This record gives sequence, C-alpha cells and structure tokens, in this order.
Amino acid sequence: MNHSRSFWRNFLFLTLIAALCSALAMPLFAPVRAAPVQANALDVVINEVAWGGTAASTSDEWLELYNNTSTDIDLSNWTIVTSDGMPTTIIIPSGSIIPGNGYFLLERTEATVNNITADYVYGGSNFGNGGETLSLFDELSNLIDTVNMDGGSWPSGSGSPTFASMERRNSLTADDDSNWVSNDNITVNGLDANNNPLRGTPKQVNSATLALTPSPTSTETITSTITNTAAVTATSTRTTTPTITQTSLPTLEVLINEVAWAGTAASTSDEWIELYNPGPFDIDFSVGSGWVLQAADGTPTINLTGVIPAGGYYLLERTDDFTVSDIVADQIYSGDLGNSNEILYLFDSSGLLIDTANSNGGAWPAGSTSTFGTMERRGVIADNDTAWITNTGVVQNGLDANGNPLRGTPKNLNWATTVTATPSATSTPSRTPTPTRTSTRTLTPSRTPTSAPAQLIAINEFVPRPGRDWNNDGLINSGDEFIEVINHGTISVNLSGWTLDDEANTGSKPFVLPSRVIQPGERIVFYGSQTGLLLSDGGDGVRLLKPNGSLIDAYNYKVVNYPDQSFCRLPDNGGLDSWNTNCYPTPGLSNSLGSGPGSSSSGTVDALCPIADTLPQEFYLAECNPFGNNIWSRFYWDNTGWYGEMNLPNINDKWDVFAD
Repeated sequence: MNHSRSFWRNFLFLTLIAALCSALAMPLFAPVRAAPVQANALDVVINEVAWGGTAASTSDEWLELYNNTSTDIDLSNWTIVTSDGMPTTIIIPSGSIIPGNGYFLLERTEATVNNITADYVYGGSNFGNGGETLSLFDELSNLIDTVNMDGGSWPSGSGSPTFASMERRNSLTADDDSNWVSNDNITVNGLDANNNPLRGTPKQVNSATLALTPSPTSTETITSTITNTAAVTATSTRTTTPTITQTSLPTLEVLINEVAWAGTAASTSDEWIELYNPGPFDIDFSVGSGWVLQAADGTPTINLTGVIPAGGYYLLERTDDFTVSDIVADQIYSGDLGNSNEILYLFDSSGLLIDTANSNGGAWPAGSTSTFGTMERRGVIADNDTAWITNTGVVQNGLDANGNPLRGTPKNLNWATTVTATPSATSTPSRTPTPTRTSTRTLTPSRTPTSAPAQLIAINEFVPRPGRDWNNDGLINSGDEFIEVINHGTISVNLSGWTLDDEANTGSKPFVLPSRVIQPGERIVFYGSQTGLLLSDGGDGVRLLKPNGSLIDAYNYKVVNYPDQSFCRLPDNGGLDSWNTNCYPTPGLSNSLGSGPGSSSSGTVDALCPIADTLPQEFYLAECNPFGNNIWSRFYWDNTGWYGEMNLPNINDKWDVFAD
C-alpha cells in the first residue's frame, strides 16, 4: 500500500513538473506578432459610408476603407469611433490586412452586401441618420482619418427611398463636407439582401471620383461654304465612343491655369490655353509616353512637348501662332473647345490625372463670349466652379491677331489671384467663326504691372501639453508639443525667415522657419523637438512673425486644463476670431472639436502624468513615473523637508501645507 501511494505521489509530482515546463516553454514556440507600425494620416481613409442602409433594410449599413499607399497595411486593433457611441467602437480584429491601393469592407450583417464577402462584420446599433462624426485610429491610437468632422448632418448620402451611399471624392484630401457626394446611381456595384442593386460602390472606385480617362474615337465630317463676306457656315457630324479608364485623383503638379474658350475679339476661333507649374522643378512633358491635355469629347487632344519651367507658364495657341500675336506659343494645337458642356483633363506620361477644368461638365464657370474675357484660375486650388473668375480687363497681357489688347494674362500672373471670387459664367452656345485676320505681327507688348496676391499664412492649431507621442519618436514629452501653420491664400509661399515664438520678450528662443514652400491649403506641423519652443501649461502665447519681424498672427491662452487639450480654429478657414479652446489634436489634418479629458479613443498608451509643467520638479519626483507612480509619497517629503520649511499639521487635504 505504501509503495502504491509512493508511486502515485511521484507520478502526480512528475505530471505537475511536466505541465509547468510545458507552460513555460509555450511562449518560446508561440508565434510572436511584430510591434505595430506607426501609420500616417490618410494612409487609410474611410472612403464610403452607407449610413442610410439599403432598400432591403435600413439596418443594413456598411462602410468601406481605402488604402492610399501601394503596400499592404495591417489593420489589427485599428478602431472606428463614433461621436455618440452608436454603434459602439468598432475594433478591427487581429490579422486583418487591407491591400495596397485596395479596399476593406465592413458590414453590419453578412447579408448586407449579399454578393460581396465582408472583410469584417461589426454588428452593433445603427448610425444616426441625423449625422455623427466617425474617427479612424490605428493600433497606437493615432488619428488617421475622420468623417463628418463638424458633427452636423451627413454631408451627403440618403435614407429612404433612394438609399444612396456617401462617397468620398478624393481619397488624398482630408475630411471636409465638400469632399463627399451621394452615389450617382450610374456607377454602382453589389446587391442588397434582396438581391437588388445597391446605390453605392463597395470595393470599387467611387462614382464621385473625377479621375476618368476618356479615350474617345471620333469621326468628323465638316462641310463649309465660304462667301465673299468671309462668313463660314459649317455643318459638323461627330460620332464619339468613349472608353473610360479609372485612374488616380488630380495632384495639381501642373495646373490648367487659364482658358480662352471663347476665342478673342479678332476671331472666335483664336482659342488658347495656359498651363502653370507651381513647383520648384522644371517638368519635361515629353518624358516617357508624354503628357496629354484632352477634352472630354476628344477634341482637342493635345500631346504636349517641351519643358515647362519651375514657377513658369506654357502657352498653347490654336491653329497658328497669331492667336496671341506678340507672345510666342510653346505649342500649336488643332481642334476647338465647345462653348459649354466641355471638360479638360491633364494627364502625365503614366496616365495619372494631374488636373481638370470644369470637371462638372456644365457651362464654363467663367469666361465670356461677349467681352472675350478669359477663364482665369484663382490659385493653386482644386478645380471647382469657385476656382475660376472671368478676366474683366483690369489686368491684361498680350495682343490678339489684330493687335488689340487681350482680356487675359497669357504667360503672366492671373488677375484672378488678386481678387475675391465672384464668378459669373456667360455662355452663348453658338459661334460664328470669322477666318479673316491680319497676318502682320506687331511686336508691341503692353504689360500692365500687377501686385502680388496677399500671403495668408496663419497659426491653425497648437498643443502645449501633449498626452501622446505626436512626433513618433517613442517618447511622450515636451518634444510632442506642436504648432501647425496653414496657407489660406491662393499662392505658394516660401516660409524661409518666418519665425515662430511664444510670448514676446520672454520664454523660449524664437524659432526661425527653414526654407519650405507651403502650398495653398497646405498645413505644416512644427514639433517642440524641432523648434525648441516650450509652451507653458500655465498660460503663454503663440506668435507667427514675417521675415521683417512684423507680427502676422498670434494667440494668448490661459491654463491648460488637461493633456492633449488643443487650441484650434474652427472652422479652420483663416478667420481671426474662430479660435476654440476645446479641440482634439489633428496635426496635419482638418481641425476637429474635442470633448475634454477622456474623449480620446481606448487604448491610449503611456499618457503623461497629469501635473502641469509650472509646478516644481519635486512634484514630478513625488507624483510621476518612475518614482511616484501617481501615489503620494509622504516619506519623500518628510525625510528632509522641502527647502527647510515648517510643516503645518492638521490640514485635511492631499497636499501638506508648509510655512515659509
């Protein structure tokens, strides 16, 4: 019996030892997941939201993410947070990958998009039909993208009866109401739970995307009757079969800057187009397969040649070089522009869409058939109706074929860059060509000097007391403080010699900005680790000065109430009185309203000790990591006292009181 007990006792002991060793060894052989990689803002965007559901059920909501990069991205533990908590925070499961330049589909139920398998079914409650804000965070809780950041009504999309999804127009542009449109019900994809076509494009290019490469084939027959009065009667028949190829969105590397679609006073056939290079480098149009400027109907289609210089212009004249008689054209082309319903596309040598003009395909947004004023672009801004103004003759450059001043500015700064946008389009759909012209070129240029447009650079956001590793150096400290500046003007500005500073004549040494060109609408973030500026938690000032020392913008703030309290302009449109003291940090993105401590997403790592930097260092030693761990250390204070002061007993508070 004793032997039997001894056997079982030893057997049990050996079994426990084996189990323990096995448990200890398991981590050695278990797969190790790589550390999460810091993502950049807009690497992945919320690209489409069906907040109204589908015709099968208003509960069948879905949303789509899009990867703007060419490499796969691990979405493990990324989160989508709603402003009202409904649905609850969507946590994307471990192992979820969104392919480079690909999509990731999230469905509320698996049958929501019946014929396309969801990448993740998230469940939960419905989106609010009245509108709410969606925020996308990576695994490190960095804000990557937002939807409907102003928290108002959804900017587009619909519920019953159409159930159109809300599509993003430009995946490379930050969230803004103007960047969202409803699906057009022409370009669609997928079926609802009842196998009816969705009014949306899950896992397909959005109908809202303006990157269409028309490749029309056309045959044109023109018969003309020419009388002694030089009037031309033309009968034209065109058969066009466009082939549409999806490509990327406009990058504005080169702009379609001015269009004389109505011709000139000398002849309505004397059309011309000007391109502008806002960048710092020359661009060779003939590299590779060559750049192409093409109308939506295929006429004209211009294979560009030559070089457009940095900061310079490229003039295209129709038929011959007499259109602008005193300025030599960079290229001559053939084919007329329609007086309405015409779109121009500019493609680089790889087929990438660089820019458009009149992208909505309606009447020209500016230009005139009565005055022959050109359609001028207001600056380096995306094509839309408000981006163009008709030249009124206040500022002119160049002569027409009869030697009269043009109402335009070929190869010169647009007059439109100096005025406030008040576009008005006057279109006359019929034109009477007059082919007679004076062939004698008179080289008597009459240039009217123009003043440069205002440089509208402003402080857009700053964070004096960071609570996250905003500069991605692995530490959370004063180096994560940041100041963001924005260009609200219509021209590029070199920030060389501009200065950022805190309160005047005190505090940190002013930081002189390096040579960096800020484009219209661009935001640039300067971190404390770069500038050396230390913004006080107890109140300070932030100032922006021009190279000549004149103050261009400033804001004074009081005590910072909590980590990651951001001071920002809402809306961030450059208004001097639009400061808000309760924002969420969005370095490099459009500003967003916060809701105080605790408003950030779950999973925030290594938050700062919540003690202001205005308190003595001893408070940090006693209260913060690594010494205090946020626990009051009476021994530390009582051991030697604090500078020899006398403790006052019977003070019922966390902080002991000392008499000096």
